[in-house]
Amino acid sequence: MINCHHIGGTVDITAHEILPNGALKEIVAASGGNWGSLVINDEFINLIEDLTETDIMKFIKENHPDDFLTFMSVFENKKRVFSKDDDRVILHVPQSIRDIMCERLGKSVEDHIEEIDRAQEVKFQRDKMYIYNEAFTKLLSGTIEKIVLHVTAVIESNKLKVDSIVLVGGFAECDLLKSTFRTSFPDTRILVPEDPVLAVLKGAVLCGRNPQILQTRVCRYTYGICTTVDFDEKYYTPDKKIHIGGNTLARDIFNIHIKANETVHIGQKGTPKKYYLNRDDQDQLDLEIYASTKTKPKYTTEDGVFYLGILVIKIPQMAAVCNKSRYFSVSFLLDGTEMEVEAVDSATNETTGVKFDFIG
Repeated sequence: MINCHHIGGTVDITAHEILPNGALKEIVAASGGNWGSLVINDEFINLIEDLTETDIMKFIKENHPDDFLTFMSVFENKKRVFSKDDDRVILHVPQSIRDIMCERLGKSVEDHIEEIDRAQEVKFQRDKMYIYNEAFTKLLSGTIEKIVLHVTAVIESNKLKVDSIVLVGGFAECDLLKSTFRTSFPDTRILVPEDPVLAVLKGAVLCGRNPQILQTRVCRYTYGICTTVDFDEKYYTPDKKIHIGGNTLARDIFNIHIKANETVHIGQKGTPKKYYLNRDDQDQLDLEIYASTKTKPKYTTEDGVFYLGILVIKIPQMAAVCNKSRYFSVSFLLDGTEMEVEAVDSATNETTGVKFDFIG
């Protein structure tokens, strides 16, 4: 089963296997691009400005925000119901927007459209804007084609046998998107929930309350912790060399806990790794958590590496314990829609943890 999640400006594609017990197993990491509903809204704004004047919609948005939102809302609704068989789409144009267009052009919008020879694409008449089938299809088709091509690539590159494709999110309501999917994947069921936007929210809440529904995830990113290790000039660049407590160390090392494209079981701790203190008098350990688009990042300062958060561990001093032999066993745990990083003190067995949103 392929899931296409369309929200805002982006689209995420994931693939799940339905297990015998009804639970879901994610078999392909989420991937996608900037092909969401808002991208088409930008295409519409570009069309208006191409027909009239650059930045005119920005001016309208800043000076007549209510009319701008009304105009865009009308387009949003038409976009959802547009069919490839429609001759044209009719949009109501607020008077303030029409007045600004005429003022900037120095003539009526109707005359201007005739002069620039675009009457075969659009027509303005009083408070209406008519966009003909070919022009409106062009607004939508570029984005839709990118989504279909990406879904096809996911299926082919992973050699998937897909029986269903589920479209959810705002753009899933677009009739042209649905018909294109049915044409592009004729042997596959194309499913759209009754309220595809609400379906996204319900799915997140349901998986959060009952993580057994989704039993595994395939991580899109590599997760790890920034640490220091003994410096070795064969492996580390000179700019990473530091000296702490008489030791020569390499800094900014990305210590990997979960690799990109690795399958993670929901609710199960990953293999723990030990983190030692650098000094006997150390009273706090800061573990900085990072993610990377690369499978095997070496440094936390590389391109494609980004900071997620920090786990701060307070360390009470204990006379019977040498801090340099004391360590913290750190593991990652995916719990529903959150990732938890947990550290267990070898001296006290106390646990400290931090959670952050799972980004894929």
